[in-house]
Amino acid sequence: MPDSFPPLSRTVSVICAAVGCALLAGACACAFLLRLGGLAQHVSVAVLLLLYAALALFLLGRAKLPASWLGAALLPIGLAIVLRVLCLDHVTYDYRDFLSQWAAFFRDNGGFAAIKQPIGDYNVPYLYFMAAISYLPVPDLYAIKLFSLRRNSGLGRAPPDPGPYGPSGRPGGTAGLPGPFPSAHRGAQRLLLGTV
Repeated sequence: MPDSFPPLSRTVSVICAAVGCALLAGACACAFLLRLGGLAQHVSVAVLLLLYAALALFLLGRAKLPASWLGAALLPIGLAIVLRVLCLDHVTYDYRDFLSQWAAFFRDNGGFAAIKQPIGDYNVPYLYFMAAISYLPVPDLYAIKLFSLRRNSGLGRAPPDPGPYGPSGRPGGTAGLPGPFPSAHRGAQRLLLGTV
């Protein structure tokens, strides 16, 4: 772990953590306002969002982010999750024209048993994902978007760099997270960036 983290006061860390927790609570509340599904599906979405936030914190902790910065990390994590949940009800043309039919096809034809059928033009791992969500009690639109949290996380991938700040010369490396998140934490940065 590079010694590049400036000291962060306990007060700032606690305030950021409190705001981040409030944002996560707001994201869970928003999950109960989603248009599709019922109470059980909304609870499932809220739990998945909280698990995603916990995974982000776990990865940052595993990368040995100092405890004070770990608390402060709850702020961008909470904000990213809120922004994602606010977009869950948005139906894209890709979903309307293709993905919804593919999800229905897998659900109607036995999930993984339907993999051998010629359906869709996406790569094989994505078709396996589509087969897997056919078993979930979450509306397909939300399952696909929640899966994209993981898939989109590659957008924050930074190229290898020689120093703790990366080629950009500032904290956050090329992934652009606020604050001093050195590029040594690329995995957590990708995870966080995939949520917005």
